[in-house]
Amino acid sequence: MLKLLILFFLQVGITNAFAEDNVLDVSKFNQDAVSLTQYFAVLEDPTTTLTFTDLQLPENSTRFKTHLPPDETLNYGFSSAAYWLRLPLKNSSDKPVERMLEISDAILSNVDFYTPNFDGTYSSIQTGLRLPFSTRPYKNRYFVFPIVLPANSTQLFYLRIRSITSTRIPTKLWTTQDFRIHERNDYQIQALYFGMATTMLLFNLLLFLLLRDAIYLRYINSCFFIALTVSAQNGLFKEFLFPDSTFWIDKTMPMLGAGLVITFLFFMRSMLNTKIVTPIIDRVIKMFIAFYLLIIFALITVPLQMPVIPIATIYLLTPPLFFIICLTCVLKKQRNAYIFSFAFFVFVVGTATHMLKNFTALPTNIFTTNSVQIGSAIEMILMAIALADRYKTIRLEKENMQQLLVETLKSSEQILESKVLERTNELETARQQLELLVEKKRQHSIEKSHFLAMLTHELKSPIATIEFAAQNIERTQDAQINELSLKHIQAAAHDMSIITERCLQADKLEQAALSPTNITTFSFDMLLYDRRFQGLWLKPENATRLQFDISEQISITSDVLLCQIIMSNLLENALKYSPAKSVVLISANYNAQQSVLLISVFNEVGKAGKPDAEKIFEKYYRSRNAQRFRGTGLGLWLVQGIAMQLGGRIEYIDHNDKVEFQLCLPQ
Repeated sequence: MLKLLILFFLQVGITNAFAEDNVLDVSKFNQDAVSLTQYFAVLEDPTTTLTFTDLQLPENSTRFKTHLPPDETLNYGFSSAAYWLRLPLKNSSDKPVERMLEISDAILSNVDFYTPNFDGTYSSIQTGLRLPFSTRPYKNRYFVFPIVLPANSTQLFYLRIRSITSTRIPTKLWTTQDFRIHERNDYQIQALYFGMATTMLLFNLLLFLLLRDAIYLRYINSCFFIALTVSAQNGLFKEFLFPDSTFWIDKTMPMLGAGLVITFLFFMRSMLNTKIVTPIIDRVIKMFIAFYLLIIFALITVPLQMPVIPIATIYLLTPPLFFIICLTCVLKKQRNAYIFSFAFFVFVVGTATHMLKNFTALPTNIFTTNSVQIGSAIEMILMAIALADRYKTIRLEKENMQQLLVETLKSSEQILESKVLERTNELETARQQLELLVEKKRQHSIEKSHFLAMLTHELKSPIATIEFAAQNIERTQDAQINELSLKHIQAAAHDMSIITERCLQADKLEQAALSPTNITTFSFDMLLYDRRFQGLWLKPENATRLQFDISEQISITSDVLLCQIIMSNLLENALKYSPAKSVVLISANYNAQQSVLLISVFNEVGKAGKPDAEKIFEKYYRSRNAQRFRGTGLGLWLVQGIAMQLGGRIEYIDHNDKVEFQLCLPQ
């Protein structure tokens, strides 16, 4: 009677203290297994110093986080903290209920399970990857704890879990019978996988002994480490190979993973012949092999917590390296790369499927649970097929070489003829190159003659104007006529100065002497109203034609002299080839996103028509209809060359009835 009262008050205390916990009634679920994630209350212990006694204190019991999402696993990533899990289970039936609590992650370092006794105390089971396999209450590759709940009772169970590597806690509660069936099927799948892997190893070992080809030995090493890594991941390594191992077993998984990558890289180098096909990538492979050797050395000499993040980073960089190698060899149409790439792709898909299952993005079934084994098994088979194909290819190449030798002997008489023909072709090529050089010199001479003729024509007009104005001054004493004649002389002299300056600027640009020398910051107004432009809008017909769309705050950081040369050419070009009374628009705006200044000059299309967009920036180019206008064909060529010297660009944009020259200058 006293024991019943104690039990009654214990249940009342549990109900009051943890009323917010999500309680699972184990006597009512009919499924094969139930995920326990949503029923846990979790307390993180970053210092790993909390004891079970500390949890009973009121200030600690309220720190538990409850009502977790109904995922299949608790995932805390790379964390050195310990995690306390509180699990309330209820049995509302009139009979005791037996259940199996499974934690399906074999690489958890420490797993402590606390079960309540009848008198209110707790018994603990301490196990984990770091402890001998014999500490597990139920012999399984995962951590399995049998639970018995008395009739009409609610009990609290506690778990303390800590992992040196990634902390994942996938937990399920099974009925005893369903778990036995699940366990039997699971071990059958594992036996099938490792039986297949053993067969592949023995078969290829026999091939190595027969053929004495080192690539088969590299394949054996790769498959061996794949099997060992999978066994370490799923707990069979601990269960069957090293059941009594303790402190170093935590490092098994990363060390085997490093060994797997090293052996796989050696096999890849031989299989894809990267030393010949991709020498640069081959050096990268050697560098990664050295990194993984350092990882193994670091794992042996330092605690695992210290290098875990750098190791994980290098592991994350490795799959992209494999993909780059495979893709490069595929693009080079290497036969072995096709099968090898598909094999690696299947393995990556299997691994990704397993990870997505862990994050509940995919459902849990026999395929997603064993996707790593399925992917690695298919990979080993495909790599064996690739080896067989390689052997077949080598045999065919040997036969082809023999046939080629016979054909070479038969064609020895044709070699001399081919050399003579080759020499003849070389002479013909040299002759064509010489003719091309002569043609270039002739074309240059024609361009030079054309330029001199054009220059002579352009200078005749201002010279004639000067002579005529001078004669007027001599013949008359009229002050008004003399003043007009002087203006004509000044205008003609200005035109000759512009022509001469264009020629000098073109020569400097070709000699690379026209380059930025004085980078300063100046206002846009200074650029527009410099003395170089006085001849453009001081004329009455030009004064009203220029319009501006420019912010007052705009300033330019560049070589002011070179910018003035660019603007003078653009404005002279726009005023010359647009209708007499049309508007020439100048706009400027600053693009802060690209840190550039955009200056645009718009003008309507005049009698000269539109230029050829592909030739407009060529030296000496003038359209057919532009011959009636004065010009040297150097202006826009100079604009493009100077813009490039300033690190910018000039673009010609056709707007149907208007044309735009857009200057882009970096700021």
